Amino acid sequence: MLRMGKWKAPSLQLIQSQLEQFSEEQKEIIHKVVISCIDRGLHDLLFGLQEAHELGDKIEMFVDDVNLAEVSDGLHGELFTEDGWYHRFSKYGMQDEG
Repeated sequence: MLRMGKWKAPSLQLIQSQLEQFSEEQKEIIHKVVISCIDRGLHDLLFGLQEAHELGDKIEMFVDDVNLAEVSDGLHGELFTEDGWYHRFSKYGMQDEG
């Protein structure tokens, strides 16, 4: 929506206007960069939560009273499984590194 200039929020008007100045090829590159940043950020967050659990830090994540790090062999790896986040929820799937 932001890329198409459809958002109405006043705080987004400037960035929408700035995005209009890029070619379609440049917009596609920006899109890929943003998706990659989100993917890596999510991976790193889950890795950090798993590491905190293993080190006994006081950061834990519970869903329905279940400690997710305890029932996983690696939260960050859960993204990539057949029933993981990318497969079930991602509109864009896993991004190529190339």
